[in-house]
Formats: sequence, structure tokens, C-alpha cells
Amino acid sequence: MAHPTLQQSQQWLMTILAVRGDLRQKVMAATQATHLPPESYLADPNEGNRRLEPPGHTQPQEPTAGDTSISIAEAQARSLASPLRRLDIYAAGYVMRLVECLQAEYRILAAFMGEKVFHDFAKAYIVSRPSSHRSLYDLGRDFPRFLAETRPDGDLNPEQRAFFVLPQEIAQVERARAEVALAKGFEGKPLSVSPMLNGLALFHEPIRLTPAPCLRLLALEYPVLPLMSALEAAQEAARANTANSTDGLSPQTGAPELTSAALTIPESAANWLALSRVNYQLTTVELTPWQHALLTACQQSAGLNEAVHAAAQSEGLNTGDIYTRLMLWLPAAVTQGLLCVDGETLP
Repeated sequence: MAHPTLQQSQQWLMTILAVRGDLRQKVMAATQATHLPPESYLADPNEGNRRLEPPGHTQPQEPTAGDTSISIAEAQARSLASPLRRLDIYAAGYVMRLVECLQAEYRILAAFMGEKVFHDFAKAYIVSRPSSHRSLYDLGRDFPRFLAETRPDGDLNPEQRAFFVLPQEIAQVERARAEVALAKGFEGKPLSVSPMLNGLALFHEPIRLTPAPCLRLLALEYPVLPLMSALEAAQEAARANTANSTDGLSPQTGAPELTSAALTIPESAANWLALSRVNYQLTTVELTPWQHALLTACQQSAGLNEAVHAAAQSEGLNTGDIYTRLMLWLPAAVTQGLLCVDGETLP
């Protein structure tokens, strides 16, 4: 029987872990991928151990139900632990560990959906879209898109639409926060204010607005920030209550629970958010449509005039109105870490 190479073994095991289906389907897919029969990978592990033992060594016998040194249940469990069974347990454990990692990134979403429902969606995401990156940071990158693509379409009433859209939008905000935390920001830049920010300089100076590399822009159907704040507060209260119980103190009474009945589900109202960072601190800013359009154009390397035209079109205004508004808003935008002017930023 041919022995698999290290690369074949890695490919075979990764196929078992990543493809969809029951164990039999997984093994068949792995066998087709490596062109070697399952017996090449599922040989008796004791066979190799016996070859490595020194002469005269006695291989321990497999325990039986009659062995009084262990329980009957343990003996039965050991006898049933065939290579395929152990492989199945390992594959399931691998997925559940990734689910836990995903829940750590989307903890507010998990609180909103409930642990069981979140786990069901997380497992479906992990199995249907196996990560091709070695870093866990990239594991949940497409989870918001997965939620958007798998939600039902059709004629939904407002309550049903909120039920299906809110998880996706909460996930978008949580993923944006994770990306802002890791991406490069304006930290270390000179804390100076460009004279170009002064009034009418916008109309006659060839300046460029450069968005922060960590800037993330979101266009949402629901105002999710108050809902997320309520979920976070409930989580903190639950953790404090658990800590008091663990320390032998009287648990707090009246702590909010993570139930939909205790939450105020927002009504549909278009809103725009900008997430960035100032001195390593996350900033979240609610934008108007023209501000969102202008920052989006700046992220696409548009010049000032092009960005202003895009902002004007978003609200049906003329460019003069946008320039006037920009003169008033630009210092605050720089202070909030959203952009800089010719590479200079405010503290």
C-alpha cells in the first residue's frame, strides 16, 4: 500500500475538515483529492507504535469491560474509538473551535441572535466558506456578506425585515471595528493644522483630502448603534453578576438579560457611519449623505473637486453649498481622524 507524502496528508486532513457533508462524504472527497485510498491514512496506529518499541517490550492490551481498573463505560468508549470515529470527533472539534473564534469577534451579534442560532450560522459559514488564510483575523471577514446573501428575500413586513437585516448590519459594524483596530492610522503624524483649512483656501488652493487608511464607511438601513450599546451594557452587567457569584458575593438583582423583549428594535431609517481611530482610540461618527459620499470619493483617490461633485449629487445640492458645508465640517473631520489635508492632521 502506498504511503502518503506529507503534502498529501495535509491536503487529505484539510479536506476532511473543510468540505461539507457527513464523514463518509468527507472521506470520499479527501480520497479523490489525493488519489490514495482511505487505508493509506487510517492505518492502525498501534502498528506503527509496535515497530518503534524496543525488543522485549510488551504492548499494553486493549482494556475490556471486564477490566476492574476502569469503568465499563470507559472501556466501551475506548473500544468504539475507531480511527474514523476519532477523525469525526476531531473534525467536529475543529469546526467548534473556529465557531468560538468567530463568536469572540462578533460577540454583540451573538448576544443579539442567541448562542444557538449564532452557532448554527457560524458553522454554516465556516463549512461553506472555508478560510484560505493562516490568520484567524481573516476568518470572519466575509461573515457579514454571508448573512446578507443567505437572508430571505420577498415581501416582508417591517418586523420581519428588521429580524433579517439587523444581524447583517450589526456584523458589519463589528467587522469594521476589528479592521479599524488593525489597520494603519494617523498615529505619529505631526500634530499641526494646515493653513489650507482656513476658510476660502478651499476654493483656490490645489489641496487633496486624504482619508485615514483605517477609515471604514458604512451605509446602513437601521440605526444600530443604540441597540449595540444596549447589548454591550447587558453583557457587562451579566459578567459582573457572574463575577460576584464566583467570588462568593451576593449576585446583583435586576441585571438586564439579553432577551429581545428587553431590547428596543430600531425602526428602519437610513444612516451613514464612519469608523476610524485617533491616538489608538476607536471613533465612530454619524455622517450625513453628502459627508459619506465625499469620504467615499476620497477613498477612491478622487481630487477635491471630484469629491465635492460626488457629495453634491448625493443630496441634489450645488457644489457651492458643499464647499460651504465643507469649510465648517472639515476641522471636525480631521480631529475625528477621518481624513487629513496634504498629510497633516489635528490631534
